[in-house]
Amino acid sequence: MPVALKRAFSISLILICICVLRARAYDELHLQSAMNAKKQPDVLADTVTRTERPGPVPVLLVVRHSNLFPVLLQSVLITAADTRGAELGRIEIPYDLKLKRPWWHEVRDAPLPDGFSGEVAITVEFRLLVRDKPITVINNNWRDTRRMPLRVFVNAPPLPRFDNWRYGDPHFHTLFSDNQAEFGAPVDFSARMADLFGLDWLAFTDHSFDLDDAEGDTLVNDPALPRWERHKQEIAAAAAGHPDLLLVRGEELSCGNAAGQNVHMLTLNNASLYTGNGDGFEGGGNTPDHPCAAITDAMPPSEAAFAAHPRTDSDPVSTYALNRGQWEFEDMIVPSLSGLQVWNHTRSPWPDGLEHWKRALLAGYRKPLIGGSDAHGDFNYEHGRWPEQLPFGNIRTAALVNGPLTAESLIAALRAGRAFATSGPAALLEIINTRGESEFMGGEISGGPFAAAVYARSTAEFGPVKEIRVLIGNPGAGSESVLTTFSGAYATDPMNIEESVLLPQTPKNGYIRIEVFSERNGEVFEAYTNPVWFSW
Repeated sequence: MPVALKRAFSISLILICICVLRARAYDELHLQSAMNAKKQPDVLADTVTRTERPGPVPVLLVVRHSNLFPVLLQSVLITAADTRGAELGRIEIPYDLKLKRPWWHEVRDAPLPDGFSGEVAITVEFRLLVRDKPITVINNNWRDTRRMPLRVFVNAPPLPRFDNWRYGDPHFHTLFSDNQAEFGAPVDFSARMADLFGLDWLAFTDHSFDLDDAEGDTLVNDPALPRWERHKQEIAAAAAGHPDLLLVRGEELSCGNAAGQNVHMLTLNNASLYTGNGDGFEGGGNTPDHPCAAITDAMPPSEAAFAAHPRTDSDPVSTYALNRGQWEFEDMIVPSLSGLQVWNHTRSPWPDGLEHWKRALLAGYRKPLIGGSDAHGDFNYEHGRWPEQLPFGNIRTAALVNGPLTAESLIAALRAGRAFATSGPAALLEIINTRGESEFMGGEISGGPFAAAVYARSTAEFGPVKEIRVLIGNPGAGSESVLTTFSGAYATDPMNIEESVLLPQTPKNGYIRIEVFSERNGEVFEAYTNPVWFSW
């Protein structure tokens, strides 16, 4: 097939992929005829699902690509109501603003009474003229989620925690992830959302094939890397404005698996950009720039690299047009790879990813597990895949950092596996030997017999703990089994459970890990710890 024809065919396949399958992100509305038949700019309002910090609830207002579809923004009406539908406040903002630009946004506070606490529904009405025709957009103009209110738990109680375990999202995209299929939210607003949500740290992992683009053109690269430099500057400015929140710079790198296909890898705390354009469709090629293993082999200890959403569902269009493949087992066990992000978007970890993680553990490869939202904005719900997938902050990783929380101390904790991933409850595991020595997740202990101390915490927001599963791995036999379970129904306090179990004498060498499940109004929340390794 001639090169020009092949490139045109690939473009067609990519557009089909965008239109039919939809991105998990703020989607490119005007490329999705199935979502909205009229040509309009992307219009949306967004805010976080919960706030732990006192003060107003900021709402992001966005009009994107009005340079392609000019509009007159006449006004915006923001109303807030309680769970019974009673109005709490409203504010109408006049604009009379002609928009013909790639991006416009403002942040306005929701009209809530001073000191309000509880669940609230926020509705944002954009009143516009599109080709001289008046239209009203309620919250957004996506097919699946338009008119859905923004639901916020205002002044929520703190997330269930243990001392020195710091919550964060290791996989998040900002407005710098800007391409033919998706876009994110401004850096400073994203940091503000993380702070309000109750996170301690947030990693900005924008796509590598977007970070090396020329300003204003998502299909042309600039070797001077102006977007990567501006990425650095905006993160530094946001960090200065949120001193209690650690912001970690990174990227979602497109690199090659052992079969020469494009896969994604999170790099955290990298000082320089790792280039990766294999599936960014820039220049028509789809060959990975670098093998993933070549990147991780040269990575210093101050950085980390995690396989991003390994073993997730794939589609034939992406496989052919973008040369996208899977993280195979041989890719996951490369010694220099820090670990696996087996949980993003979905309400439970990806089943095949979780199974491959367990397979690696049973083969003796100590690859830590982490979870993150992979949100592109999506602070209140995932616009493209609602309701089955979770928004920003709702899948997070807790890392044990006993001293000051810095990028270096966080990376050390994640690399060591001193972490658990959760959508709700907190989970903690400690193994104690006969000498009174103990180790938490990520550690290794010898000198049996052993006892395992199991801790689980929840709050009314996530419901009582329903079950704790204690699992024991036997690498020698290549098997993992349930050692015991604890039911929250028999706990004195199902919001705060402490249990213990003696480890059997077989296997002599293995690991223990736990899974915790809580439930509120039929919705199940989950937590998964990394293992503690033991040897008699």
